[in-house]
Amino acid sequence: MSLSLRPALWVGLLLAPLAQAGEGSTTPYAVLYQVLEPAQQIAAYDHLRAVQRIDSRLPDVSPAQIRLVVKARRGDIAVPIGADGRLDFPLDAALKAENPAVQSNQPKGSLSLTVTLELRLPAGDRVPWQELATALEQARRVLGEQAQAHGLAAPAVTGAEFHFPAGSEARVTLSGKGERLLLADGAGRVIVMLDETTRKEQPTLLLGARPLAVVPHLEASAAP
Repeated sequence: MSLSLRPALWVGLLLAPLAQAGEGSTTPYAVLYQVLEPAQQIAAYDHLRAVQRIDSRLPDVSPAQIRLVVKARRGDIAVPIGADGRLDFPLDAALKAENPAVQSNQPKGSLSLTVTLELRLPAGDRVPWQELATALEQARRVLGEQAQAHGLAAPAVTGAEFHFPAGSEARVTLSGKGERLLLADGAGRVIVMLDETTRKEQPTLLLGARPLAVVPHLEASAAP
C-alpha cells in the first residue's frame, strides 16, 4: 500500500489486493479500516469533510456496479455506494476487533479505495474570509500529521480550489477594499490563492453558484 499527496486532493491509501473468492473477492475488515481511518481524524475538525470513495481500475465498471458487504457475525452489512463512487464504510472498533471478511462482487485487485479531504464552508453565496482561513489551517494540520506519520514531506497549502461543473461560467468575486473577479477555467475550477493581497485585505468571497466541492490547493514540498 502507498500514500500519495497530489494538488487539490489528498488521497489516502490504495486498497490492498483482494483475495479471490469465487467471481468476486474478499479482504479483511481491518485492512479497509486502516485505509479509511484518516476519515475519523478529518471528521474531528469542524471546517473539514472526509469523503470516502471507491472506484474500479476496469474501464467498463462504474461505481454503481460495485457491491461491498461486511460479513459480520451479527449479520451482513451492505456498504452504501453512490453513483459518484462515494461510500459510507462503517468504521467501528468492535468490527475491527472481530475483523470479518468484506466481500466484493469485483475481481481481485481491481478496486481502489481513497479518502479525500474537502473544506466545509458556510451555506449560501457569501463566505467570510475567516471561515476559509480556518478551514485551510485545519487542512494544513491534518496534512502535516498524515505526512509525518508516513515519513513524507507535507505539501504546502497555498489556497483553495472551488470546483464547479466543467464548462460552466462559474465565478468567485473577492470583495475587499475593491473587487477581484475570478472566472472558472474549462474544468470548472476557480483557485483562490493565499497571497499577500488576500492575507492583508481578508476579502469576503461572493459565489456565483454553489460549488460541487472546495478542496485545499496544494504545492508539493521538497523532501526533507
